[in-house]
Amino acid sequence: MVAEQPKKSSLTEEQVDGLRKRCQTDLFFLAKEVIGPSLKHNGFTEKTHKEPCDFYVVKDPEFKSFREFALQYKGPHDRLQLLPRKAYKSTIKVLDNLQWQICFPDIRIIVITAVNRLASAFMDEFQSYFVVKGGTREGEYGPTSRVVGGDPTLFQRLFPEFCIVEKECSSEFISPARGKYSKEPTIGALSMEQAGAGWACDIVDFDDCIGEKNTKTGMRLEDLEKGIAMYSKLKMNYGFRHIVGTRYNPADPYGLLAEANGITDIYSNHDDLPELRYLGRPCWWLHNQPYKQPDYKTWIPNEADVDLFFPEDLPFRFLAKELREQPATFFSQELNNPILASNVEFTDDLIRSCMVDYSALPKSGDTFIVWDLAGQGIDHSVGAVGLLDSRGEWWITDIIRGQFNHTERPYQIVKAISAYRPKRTGIEDSNNARLMEESMDRHGREMKVALEIDWITLGKGTPDAKYNRIMTLHPWFSSHRIHLLNTILCMDQLIKEFKHVVNRRARNDIPDALARLVR
Repeated sequence: MVAEQPKKSSLTEEQVDGLRKRCQTDLFFLAKEVIGPSLKHNGFTEKTHKEPCDFYVVKDPEFKSFREFALQYKGPHDRLQLLPRKAYKSTIKVLDNLQWQICFPDIRIIVITAVNRLASAFMDEFQSYFVVKGGTREGEYGPTSRVVGGDPTLFQRLFPEFCIVEKECSSEFISPARGKYSKEPTIGALSMEQAGAGWACDIVDFDDCIGEKNTKTGMRLEDLEKGIAMYSKLKMNYGFRHIVGTRYNPADPYGLLAEANGITDIYSNHDDLPELRYLGRPCWWLHNQPYKQPDYKTWIPNEADVDLFFPEDLPFRFLAKELREQPATFFSQELNNPILASNVEFTDDLIRSCMVDYSALPKSGDTFIVWDLAGQGIDHSVGAVGLLDSRGEWWITDIIRGQFNHTERPYQIVKAISAYRPKRTGIEDSNNARLMEESMDRHGREMKVALEIDWITLGKGTPDAKYNRIMTLHPWFSSHRIHLLNTILCMDQLIKEFKHVVNRRARNDIPDALARLVR
């Protein structure tokens, strides 16, 4: 580790080469020991920031080009990091891009933020690390010229070929070390409000691309998901995609991406998935029980009860005050918990406002059925029947509910297929459900229907997995994009189960079946 910022002239050529190589391959070292001392406040700590730094790709500058490196890289090319605000997550992402640049000068990076103001702030911070205060350029801008004079930082002394003077800053950064022409800049920043057609890049970063304004309604969430998908197409097929932010809504694109990759625990670190590397952390957790949370309905904040993620800049006093005065902000921005942040309830009025008469049903659409099967005891098996129309809205036409025994259950499933002719039927793959296949095939032949079955794998799950899944339905109800036919026989039971979703011990078979159907 470098205790002080040495002058380059005091270092041997071998030491310079060693420091350069370490800056290119050790992101935490670059942040804490090389960039950190030049900042007004060097708040990087090993306890808090080494894990988020190690989360990113370890680069190898020995490869001749980014493309050559990326093609041989075997790990996931997508990364999703969710940390509390003010925990340096965006600064670490900026420095990760800085590291990509000093490894591969010809790289092309696009950063996507929520609004234009954040895009401009990103470019200002990125370029600031290359600007030599008081320096002047010797010769014409390019790889053969250098910035001389001024007061360079250790980073700038180690990488002089990348340095610029203040007047060379702009809305896009083209590195003077670039040796290969490209119409795209080394790094540029856009917002979700802008169009990026015509760009191409090696890396696309989504840095706080989801904010309070663009998560107000379900339709806006859909727009965000489409926007992320659109911008992701700008990336070369061998490139990398990084998403950094905090959760705002149970159905936001961050949550959908995590769930699509089998991640059900918000506070986890996954480096074992084929397509996605994931890291999520809260601002605090119960003492010696990472990352378990208190019961916020009864808990009185007490500093001795919790361990802090970043005590230096997110102290208990600040967090407790925000929890008390701005709970919604605390739960989303600090705790990273979209369920608590949304503070949602399925009220009687909300559910009844989504009820419709038979005459309102659309003339066309695709019907699907999903079954939530009963386990032991008095649980009910539930089949949710829904029509998905061309606008992406759900029309729930029936709820089949009963305490069916092992003989009745396969019959009821095939009977529903015969009655509604769904495009697909999903069945929860649990409680030895596949033992029904023989009986279902027999009933299918008797009723002369084809069985198009998808077996839904539950995965490992967590105690909150079902609750989190059900809560993703709230935006659908609140934006009236899910409709309940008023002839559903068990409507009173449906309303009762939704109203008691917050009680983990209450029966919730119907809400869970509907959540699986919509997913």
